[in-house]
Amino acid sequence: MSEPVVILRCAVHSGRAAHDRCPRCGRPRCDVDVETYGTTGCAACRSAGDEARQAPPLLAPVAAGLTIVPVAGVGGWIYSQYVEVQVFSWLVPLLIGVAASWSATVLWHIFADTSRRAILIGIVAALCGTALGFRLYPHGPHDPLKPWHVVGLPYLCTVVAAIVWPIVLGPPRRPDDTTEPID
Repeated sequence: MSEPVVILRCAVHSGRAAHDRCPRCGRPRCDVDVETYGTTGCAACRSAGDEARQAPPLLAPVAAGLTIVPVAGVGGWIYSQYVEVQVFSWLVPLLIGVAASWSATVLWHIFADTSRRAILIGIVAALCGTALGFRLYPHGPHDPLKPWHVVGLPYLCTVVAAIVWPIVLGPPRRPDDTTEPID
C-alpha cells in the first residue's frame, strides 16, 4: 500500500500550496509570498516584528573589525618570515588580503547585508598585517613606508587581493539564504 501524498500548504494562505520554505522562519510559503518577499521572509515572520529581529547597527562593523585583528596579527607574523624572499614577499601579502577580506565580509554578512564597508575593513586589516610583517622582520625591522621599491608591491598585492576576492567569488551566503522547493 502506498503512502498518501501530503501537500504542504502556505502558513499564511492555507488555500494555496506551498512553493518552498521561508528562508527566515522555515514556514511553508506560497508562490505569491515568494514573489512578494523573496529572501526577506514571508508574511507571517514579517508581521511578527522585523524590528525585534534586526541586529544592532554597530554589531556588524564591530564584529567584522574584531575578527580581522587576529587575521592581521597572524598574517603579519607569517609575513615577517618572508619579507625578502622573492616571490613570497608579494604572495604572502596577497594571501593576507584574501584572508582579511574573507573574514570581514563573512562576519559582516552574518549580521547585515554585505557592504563595501566590510571590504574596507578587510583592506585596512590586510595593510596592517603587511605593515606588521615589515616591523617584525627578524633580520632588522623595516620601516613599513620606505623604501617604497621594497614595500610598494606587497602593499599593492594585499589591497588588490582584498578588493578582488569578494568581487570574483561574490559575497558569502547567509546560512538561511538557501530556499529549496518542496516536492
